[in-house]
Amino acid sequence: MPLSINCSHEESIDLAECIDNIESRGFDPKDKDSVGYSAYQLRALYNNRTFLNDIIIKELQNRCQTQNKDNSYSGQSIMLYSGNNGIALRANIWPGKDHYLMRSSGEAAFYFDTPHDHNFDFLTIGYMGPGYWSEYYEYDYEKVTGYVGEKVDLRFIEKSCLSEGKILFYRAHKDVHHQLPADSLSISLNIMHQSQVQPWYDQYHFDLDNKKITKILNHISGEILLRIAVQMVPEQGEELAHEYAKSHPSDRMRSSAWDALLSIKKNDEEQQSLIEEACRNDSMMIQKKAQALIKTIA
Repeated sequence: MPLSINCSHEESIDLAECIDNIESRGFDPKDKDSVGYSAYQLRALYNNRTFLNDIIIKELQNRCQTQNKDNSYSGQSIMLYSGNNGIALRANIWPGKDHYLMRSSGEAAFYFDTPHDHNFDFLTIGYMGPGYWSEYYEYDYEKVTGYVGEKVDLRFIEKSCLSEGKILFYRAHKDVHHQLPADSLSISLNIMHQSQVQPWYDQYHFDLDNKKITKILNHISGEILLRIAVQMVPEQGEELAHEYAKSHPSDRMRSSAWDALLSIKKNDEEQQSLIEEACRNDSMMIQKKAQALIKTIA
C-alpha cells in the first residue's frame, strides 16, 4: 500500500511559501530525503486551516477564472499550482456517500469503485473530513505486459481511510487502490511529480475479483488519430498503421495501430489474416491480444 509518513509538527505556512520551499529543493520521488522534505511542507500547509477557504472564495468571486484557465482536471479538483519542472499541487474534493453529488453524478464520476494504479508518484494528506476509504493492493509492474484481460498478481494489503493529518506516499506502478466514498464530505491535498514521458506509461483499471486488467485509463492522442486516419484517409492511414504496428518504439502505440487495422477489416478472412500476422509481431502486447482474440473466436 502507499507508504505512511509520520510527520506531525505545528509549523504553519501559506500556499506561496509551500510552493517556494518545494520548488527550491524539488520533489524527487526516488529520493527518500526529498520525499520527507516535501511531506514536511505538505503538513505545514495542512496546519494552515484557512488558506483553502480563501482560495475557494476568491475563485468564486472571480468566476473561477484561474481554474478555468489552468485546471485540466475535473471539477472535483482545485489546481493550486502547476510548475514547469513537473511539480504540481492540487486539492481534491470527495463527497460523502449520502451527499447529493453522489446521488446526481454517481460514484464513477469521483473515481470511486474504480480500482486503479497511477502512472506518477504523489504525496497526499487528509485536509478536511474523515477521508475517503481505500482497499489497498500492490503488484509488480515489470511482470505485466499491459493488455486488457491480462491476469495480474494483485496482493491485498489493507483497508483504511485518509483521515485528517494522515500523509501517504503513492508509488507509481506499484500501489493500487479501490476508492470507496467517505463517510462525509472530505478534502485531500496532493503534491504530484509529473513528466513529459508520463503519458507513455500506462495507468490500469483492474477487476479485483478476477485479478485482471479491464481498461487502460490514460490515452495518447496518436491512438485516436490512428483510428481516424484509417477511416478518413484509408490508403495512407492503413500504410501508417502497418508501419506503427511493426516498428513504433512504444508497445502501446503498436497495439493501438493493430486495433485500428482490425477495425477496418471487412470480413472474417481479412481479420484472420491480420490476427495471424499479429501472433508473429515482435510486440508481446500485440501477440497476447491476438492470442486472446483467437481463444474468444474459438
